[in-house]
Amino acid sequence: MPRHLDAVHTDGRLPVWFSLTIRQLGYQLRLLTRTTRSLLARVLLPVLILLMRGTGTSSRSAQFALVGGLAVLGLISSAFVTHANSLVIGRENGVLRRWRMTPLPPSCYFAGKIIATVVVADASAVLTVVVASLTGAPVSVGGAVWMLIPMTGGALAWASLGTAASALIPTATAAYPILTITYLPVALVSGALGQVSQPGWLAAAANYLPARPVIRAATHALAHPFSWPVLTVGQLGVLTAWTVLGMTVALLRFRWEPSSPAPSRHRTARWRTRTA
Repeated sequence: MPRHLDAVHTDGRLPVWFSLTIRQLGYQLRLLTRTTRSLLARVLLPVLILLMRGTGTSSRSAQFALVGGLAVLGLISSAFVTHANSLVIGRENGVLRRWRMTPLPPSCYFAGKIIATVVVADASAVLTVVVASLTGAPVSVGGAVWMLIPMTGGALAWASLGTAASALIPTATAAYPILTITYLPVALVSGALGQVSQPGWLAAAANYLPARPVIRAATHALAHPFSWPVLTVGQLGVLTAWTVLGMTVALLRFRWEPSSPAPSRHRTARWRTRTA
């Protein structure tokens, strides 16, 4: 093991850990930006919905709510679906196994990957706000910048949940359907496409899901730039709880190796014939 990497495991010097994490962050950002099709899909989804729905005929409050909801929708698509899907594919293709065999500490790998995911998710949210301003929505640069505070907290929570979810998904083929059916109802109930009619108990439950607090905080930031607090105590508590839950499940259940496939009937029968 190289001496500078061995120091991370022996004396735990933080400067070395930060240096390795920054290098990993740069690598993960380059990797994310090179996957053009996936990048365009997660960035353009809220933009296309915004262009189809438009904002010109809505009230100011409805416009802020729509832009904030769509920005969070793109954020979840990046921080949860794409992040978790890449981990599942990497595990199945043996990429995670190769990372595990290197001297790089696992904490550096996950820190770099999650931070890169948060950066891309925030960029997706800002792009949604920029397009909304071009279509006539009353959003400002200050609102977009102030919105990044709750967006970063939300992206961290969803990336933690995505890391945990990747440990529970068996194969890459099953990843996208499972992830989509997991996040889409949560996003819709929370108001990602605007307010929907729902029972009182469901509306109350949505306050404790990791999407509505971000949508409401982002909407408030767009409507009232530089007002404080950006996140209420309740919203911050919900996001913190989901972040801790995701990280805990990931620490306990994350797998670097793919699941061993069950032997097929043909191979089992052939083995029995040879050993008979």
